[in-house]
Amino acid sequence: MCKVEFPYLHRFKAKGRTYWYYRRAGIRQRIDGDEGSAEFTESYHRIHGSFEAGTTKAGVLPRSFEALCRSYFSSPEFLQLKPRTQKEYRYFGDKLREKFGCLQIRGISRRFVLAFRDSMQDRPAGANQAVKVLRVLLNHAVDREWLTTNPAKGVKALKI
Repeated sequence: MCKVEFPYLHRFKAKGRTYWYYRRAGIRQRIDGDEGSAEFTESYHRIHGSFEAGTTKAGVLPRSFEALCRSYFSSPEFLQLKPRTQKEYRYFGDKLREKFGCLQIRGISRRFVLAFRDSMQDRPAGANQAVKVLRVLLNHAVDREWLTTNPAKGVKALKI
């Protein structure tokens, strides 16, 4: 019955639980909420709408790091920054996007941020700036209600 109402919907069972996924064009994205709930329906329609709008056809998964960067770089908050700051944020944002573009932002943890910072410890100024831009991007995700908390908030800078 669900497949008639909701095309591209697939069920997957693991660890005694049933998970629902939207599968289309070689991309699989998990649907939030329990089957039949309002959260489930809303999540399905959000994902399906992004495909219909062409967002995902171009290879950008909703709520991925790539989608976050695109959202932030077109936001009024970013456009109101001074050109030099925009250039700097875009430089580090593009570096982050190259490395983590397909990563779902809900998969970013504090441990991930610290490991990322520590991987750049040979260039402490660059590491600190990259973490700063990551913090700004994740604040944008919190403002858009893509995340509930910012895992990069309060991460200490490396000594230069």
